[in-house]
Amino acid sequence: MKSFPIKLILALLMCCQAGAQNNLNQENFEAETSRSTYFIKFYAPWCAMCTMGASSYSSLSRNVNNNFVGVKIGQVDCTVEMGLALRFNIEAYPTMLLVRGGQVAARYHGRSDEPSMLDWLRAAAPELMP
Repeated sequence: MKSFPIKLILALLMCCQAGAQNNLNQENFEAETSRSTYFIKFYAPWCAMCTMGASSYSSLSRNVNNNFVGVKIGQVDCTVEMGLALRFNIEAYPTMLLVRGGQVAARYHGRSDEPSMLDWLRAAAPELMP
């Protein structure tokens, strides 16, 4: 029975890594977004709407790997990365942007559930579908 908690922890870690989101910051933002297309959530940890949509965004990161080629999921904590929040005119949380080559390609204004975000990504970036 002692091995059960260890097995549970390992299973949870593997599950979380499958849908990993890249934490973007001042140091890695340019390098990351210049090489790949990113769907980025700009958030604040104290934001209730960000917290409520967190599970949908995590699930989205797993499904993007299966439905798109070359799209990564990222997030920016605007309470820490204020320079990025200012650069992208983040005025409300969460704000979600499709970024290509370090520039905003589109701004997401839909619901924060996974099916809505996937549908929007299919429409905004059809060239990235297999």
